[in-house]
Amino acid sequence: MAMMNLLVDSQRMVLGFYTFPTVFSAYSYGRRHATLTAFASVLLVVLFTYFNPAGFEQAASGDLIPRQWLDITVWGGTLVVIGYLMGSLYEHQERALEDLRSTYHGVLMILRTSSRRTSTPRTTAIACRSTRRRSPAA
Repeated sequence: MAMMNLLVDSQRMVLGFYTFPTVFSAYSYGRRHATLTAFASVLLVVLFTYFNPAGFEQAASGDLIPRQWLDITVWGGTLVVIGYLMGSLYEHQERALEDLRSTYHGVLMILRTSSRRTSTPRTTAIACRSTRRRSPAA
């Protein structure tokens, strides 16, 4: 990312690429990690802009707050919200998958106990006697 900041002429376009680590982090690790990744990305961009103000276009000198800082604030807020929401979606999906797994294991337990009930030694003995009676006499 740092090389792209130095090589690309329009740094505002590069800001979009900081979304990829945040989204990857959300899908891989969840809400907390994605939010922290978004904050780290914002911190990197703020430090880059602070130490290299020529990286972004300079605003007119009469502005109370330079336009570059407003742009970074809006972008950073959006990135943090995206990280939080994508991480929440991941955690919701994980909970749904865990519910599905527990339901599946519950159904397996029910099937296992019902199959044990139908093949008790008594029912097996009755089934054996009934097949002996039906066999043709030799």
